[in-house]
Amino acid sequence: MGWRIVVELGLVIGCLPWFLPGWLEMELLAEPAKEPREFRGKVVLISSILQHEGAALDQDAAPLWVGIVGDDGKLIPLVKDAGSRMFFKDERLRDRPVVLRGRLVGGEQFLQVLQAFTMIKGRRHEPFYWCDICKIKRFEPNACDCCGAPLEFREEPTDR
Repeated sequence: MGWRIVVELGLVIGCLPWFLPGWLEMELLAEPAKEPREFRGKVVLISSILQHEGAALDQDAAPLWVGIVGDDGKLIPLVKDAGSRMFFKDERLRDRPVVLRGRLVGGEQFLQVLQAFTMIKGRRHEPFYWCDICKIKRFEPNACDCCGAPLEFREEPTDR
């Protein structure tokens, strides 16, 4: 039993020089998290963009792919999480001017939204969903967490 442990330990220590440099290189070269920045454009269903190029997503996949077409024409898919969920669930927020504050992730291929603004008459507005009964603000269309009443969509001007 003791002899086996010595052999296994020897193998592990003997293999370290092969794996350690690669691991150290990955740790040293790992890119720090990108700083958030603003992206201007329109949020769209990616399926509508693909249709114009002769490609199509499966019908069940189409609502799961949403992205921002920047003012420069570049399409960046959105990470579906708390910051972007409103664009997946509420079509009123698509195909209109927006400013998204977020960071590029996944090799700069996807946008993680940290803050969203709609543009109305050249001015930023904060889109949200409001419960008039409980006075609760949420950032996706659902029933109120507190009383279960439907939330009202609102957009209020902001200087942020």
